[in-house]
Amino acid sequence: MRVKAEDVKRYYLNGEFYDWVTQPKQFEKIFHSKREKAAVMLIERYCKGSIALDIGCGTGLITRHLRSNLIIGLDINKWNLKRAKMHFKQIEAVVGDAENLPIRSKSINIILYTETLEHIPNPRDAISEAVRVLAPKGKIIGSVPCKNPVWKFRKVLLTTCPVSEPFHRSYSVKMLKQLLGGLKIIDIFKAAFFTTVFFIAENSEVI
Repeated sequence: MRVKAEDVKRYYLNGEFYDWVTQPKQFEKIFHSKREKAAVMLIERYCKGSIALDIGCGTGLITRHLRSNLIIGLDINKWNLKRAKMHFKQIEAVVGDAENLPIRSKSINIILYTETLEHIPNPRDAISEAVRVLAPKGKIIGSVPCKNPVWKFRKVLLTTCPVSEPFHRSYSVKMLKQLLGGLKIIDIFKAAFFTTVFFIAENSEVI
């Protein structure tokens, strides 16, 4: 059955109350730690911009590792942003939709896009908006679940993480490259027990 985009947004607005920083236990805690480690490696290597934006920041699991002059955490869920602010006081919390960013064009040097695209029914619209706000030579650091049989057992394996969300897409490397379109891909690799594809892409537009 086809999932309606409005139903997905309604869930993330009103139905998700899970702190990714404090609540994962057992295997999930190990799993998120692996993903966090891979994201931090990319942030430390490439995140040198003065303005950073974390799209779909959740409760700040990865946001708290950013070290830019201005760090914006954007999420559709106000509860998430309140928790993110608790974990990382430097964040400027903004309520917003990934498909219609309340951000000025070409103003962001670094975009963090981890574990968000798989929850968006129209990811091309979300990427188009990210590219719009990205400054020339700006970079996107992101991750998505990759095509892996383990995701078929997701609802069985997870014990603390909510599995009630109405939409969750896995990506092959080829699919991800197609989604990123005209962006220059600097690096792309699998991590976290080969369940997740990480990428770093650059807006090759000349300043």
